Amino acid sequence: MAVLCPDTTTAEGTLAYSVIHSDEIDPAGQEKVAFVFAGAGHWLVDGEQVPVRAGSFIRFDAGTVRRPMAGGDGLSFVAVGCPPGGYKPHGPF
Repeated sequence: MAVLCPDTTTAEGTLAYSVIHSDEIDPAGQEKVAFVFAGAGHWLVDGEQVPVRAGSFIRFDAGTVRRPMAGGDGLSFVAVGCPPGGYKPHGPF
């Protein structure tokens, strides 16, 4: 479960949220990647601390238990997921 608290709100809507609490087990069994774009802290991944800071990427296997933990300056990130093996590369890159 994640509880989100709006950090920045404008006339157009909410721009950013903070995770207040999260113990995430993805019921869809998705792999996920998160990119930290501001702040620092760590993720607890299956009980192990993994430090992150602005510019970090972190990948989660399907079925892992993960919880982001913000440091003193907060932790801002975006995460995307897909079913295991769901990404199929296209093109010459």
